[in-house]
Amino acid sequence: MVSVSSIISGAFQLLRERPLAAIVWGFIYMAVSVGVGYATTPYYQAVRVGAAPPLSTYGMLMLFNLLIYLVMTVLLTASQRAVLRPWDDVAFHIRLGLEELRMIGLGLFFAILFFLGMIILVVAMIAVFAA
Repeated sequence: MVSVSSIISGAFQLLRERPLAAIVWGFIYMAVSVGVGYATTPYYQAVRVGAAPPLSTYGMLMLFNLLIYLVMTVLLTASQRAVLRPWDDVAFHIRLGLEELRMIGLGLFFAILFFLGMIILVVAMIAVFAA
């Protein structure tokens, strides 16, 4: 039988078994986030002042968002690998292989489906309110 305490202890099992890996994942994510934050500071300062930022900064923001998405997907896959295959001998379970590419593709596929669904929903709402 499943109890609340077994669920809670299972949630923190990875932290108990592989604390160094969890710390490394956190530092990698923090380093990328801080780097992107510093790189995008001029854009947000221009927006705060009310000036229109140059169009090239929008492309740069998209690239930085893609970078964060890629790093987050690799770290999420590493954490899943640590739980599902703890016997793998990879450093902190971080790897760049076909599993990561599948996860990235799956995430992009769901993002496209989400935006298509939103477009369909907005068109339907416009048709309902226009009628």
